[in-house]
Amino acid sequence: LVVLGLALWPPAFLRSGAPAILQTWASASEVSPYRIELAPGDTEVARGADQLISADITGFDGDGVLLFTSADGGASWQQSAMTTSEPGRYQDFLFDIGADLDYYVSGAGRESPIYRLTATDIPAVESIGLRYHFPAYTMLPPESVDDSGDIAALRGTRVEVLIAPTIEIPGGALQLDDGQLLELQRGDAGTWIGEITVQDDDAYRVILQRASGTPVETVPGYRISVLDDQFPRISILSPGRDTRVSMIEEPVLEVRASDDQGIANLELVLSINGENEQRISLMPAQIEPGGGQKIEAEHTVYLEDLGLRPGDLISYYVS
Repeated sequence: LVVLGLALWPPAFLRSGAPAILQTWASASEVSPYRIELAPGDTEVARGADQLISADITGFDGDGVLLFTSADGGASWQQSAMTTSEPGRYQDFLFDIGADLDYYVSGAGRESPIYRLTATDIPAVESIGLRYHFPAYTMLPPESVDDSGDIAALRGTRVEVLIAPTIEIPGGALQLDDGQLLELQRGDAGTWIGEITVQDDDAYRVILQRASGTPVETVPGYRISVLDDQFPRISILSPGRDTRVSMIEEPVLEVRASDDQGIANLELVLSINGENEQRISLMPAQIEPGGGQKIEAEHTVYLEDLGLRPGDLISYYVS
């Protein structure tokens, strides 16, 4: 009865100890249900770069998980609390790693093995910026964005990615999510330029080469988001309806137009009795094409200058 009870309702020490005894070919650490697995483990990092440390906790409550670091070979240790991103997974960032760093994680009285981050002169991205070249139909001038690698633009936009590495490099590339590599070209003042044409939502990473030509994938990755181009909105505020006028009146047409990408041109189109159209620009002089997302304009129509006769019909619209 005792043996049967232990088999059906074994205590925790028996559940964890029995596999270690019976599986003689495996080490105790391999069959232990209590584990702290760290990433990235032993690895090289670029001197001065940041590094994400992840800990997967298995088999016990992970409350109070601490990250310990030592820059003097283990003579002294600094600790910081790790934050949880999902059950069983904890994370913490190490910033500006300038020298070799030992680290391990402790929680619920258990400790992971000690790993080392080796700081070497690996190329990393010191700064990144973007230069947008919008599709021709938008008539928008090029636009530059500093200190950002995330791309958000209309489909068909050509984007130059401007990268300043921390050290001199022989080359590099931009790697899209599908594995496609876009080679970097050397620019001015030590910068490198890669070019991406926005077609679909995607992501990319920057790959830089060491002096030996060995590629190094930098972190983080960057998003590519496609924006939908909305149609412009145009309304005629005044007179806003069909109306009758005399040949000596000077009616004022008030117009409001808006567009999410900016307005390149705004015209009033007049036609007398359905004949040849006359186009009149309503763009304010102080606004460059593509520079205004919302424009309000007005135009005075001098009827006496149009050579009208009673019964003539003036049709108009705004484009």
